[in-house]
Amino acid sequence: MTDDQYRATQDILVQTASTLDLLDLNAFRDRIRSAEALGPTVDPTVARRAGAVVRAADELASAAIRMTAALHNMRSAVDDLQSGDAADLEP
Repeated sequence: MTDDQYRATQDILVQTASTLDLLDLNAFRDRIRSAEALGPTVDPTVARRAGAVVRAADELASAAIRMTAALHNMRSAVDDLQSGDAADLEP
C-alpha cells in the first residue's frame, strides 16, 4: 500500500464513521428488538421470513456503533497529539 492509498483509506474510514455518528443507532436497534418481539404475534410468516435480514441489520448497526466509538477514540488521540500531550498514546 502506498502512502497515498494509506491516507485515502484512512480518510474514507473517518468519513464513514463520521456519517454513522450522525445516526441514532441505539434507537434503530431498539426498533429492531421491538420488531423481533412483536413480529411473530402480528405476522408469524413475515417475521420468520424476515428474521435473517433483521438479525443482519442488527449486527450491522452493532458494528457501526463500535466504529463510531473507534472514531471518538481516534479523535481524542489526535486532540492529545495536537495539544502536545501524546504521552498516553500507544504506538
